[in-house]
Amino acid sequence: MKKAKDDNFDVNSKVVKDANKYLKVPKDKIIEYKEYFTDGILFKQHFNLCDMMNKEKDEIKIKLQDNNDFNTKKTSTREMKLLYTKKLLRLLNCDMYNVFESRTYDLTEDQRKELFDEFEVVFRNRNTRTFSNNVNIKYYLSVIYRQLFNKNILQSTRKGAKKTKTYYINNDFIDRTNKLLKYRQFDCDGFDENDDNTILDKRLF
Repeated sequence: MKKAKDDNFDVNSKVVKDANKYLKVPKDKIIEYKEYFTDGILFKQHFNLCDMMNKEKDEIKIKLQDNNDFNTKKTSTREMKLLYTKKLLRLLNCDMYNVFESRTYDLTEDQRKELFDEFEVVFRNRNTRTFSNNVNIKYYLSVIYRQLFNKNILQSTRKGAKKTKTYYINNDFIDRTNKLLKYRQFDCDGFDENDDNTILDKRLF
């Protein structure tokens, strides 16, 4: 899909209308979410994040099986990356929101090796770090989140004498994602932007 150009952005242009068939943003709100219409990567990352938060593992597997590409190409598809991330979070005994808050990850050595080997294939990693310690795991989690869901989903600080980088979820980014998703949920009707009770529903996709 073609993306609208940032300069001379026109809510009535064909490319904006085509993108809005998926986003379903009310016309008078499109400018507020202009970046989703002009940035093709952000557009895709938005749907990655929605799928991650709403779709069950089996739903993603079905979509992956429907992919007609050769199996070698499937290893690095968005569906495979989402499946891997769900598996990683499950084995870390965390959800996608609190995974950076955990101080320790209770993984066996075999699990650490298996997860890292899979990560190298799915995300085409060339970094020499392994999953041997929790600092490295958090580093790779940050790589996954920023690649799949956008760099703005995370914020970071450096703490301690060693100035170790600490990551945490950017709640403002999640709130903005929720608000954008609500437009699809209610199809622009009966939507209260200030209502925080209706959050990401897996039935929408």
